[in-house]
Amino acid sequence: MLDKSRSALRAEYHSLFRRFVAHRQFHEMAARQGIDAADLCRSEMMIDAMFQAMRQCVRCTEKDACRLWMELTSPYEPYPGFCPIAVFLASCRGDASAAPAVAERESGAPAV
Repeated sequence: MLDKSRSALRAEYHSLFRRFVAHRQFHEMAARQGIDAADLCRSEMMIDAMFQAMRQCVRCTEKDACRLWMELTSPYEPYPGFCPIAVFLASCRGDASAAPAVAERESGAPAV
């Protein structure tokens, strides 16, 4: 892996920060789950996965349901079936069992 100059890294982190701020709901969900974006940025693979998850979150049509779910549930409850980034969040927490609703949705079973 090529070493990046300090200014290139700084520019990359500033870009990352702007993107993260622009995706407030993603940030709230990640923070609520105890996921630190700075930790994710230590790996290029995780940065790419995080940006993909941010895009999925922005495109999600269930934003109102998501906000309500975040208000009414404890942080470590299983993710709701409508959440397109549940598998990503669970993998960041190292808890594959935290996203059963997603597995049910993908298999055609009713979502929670």
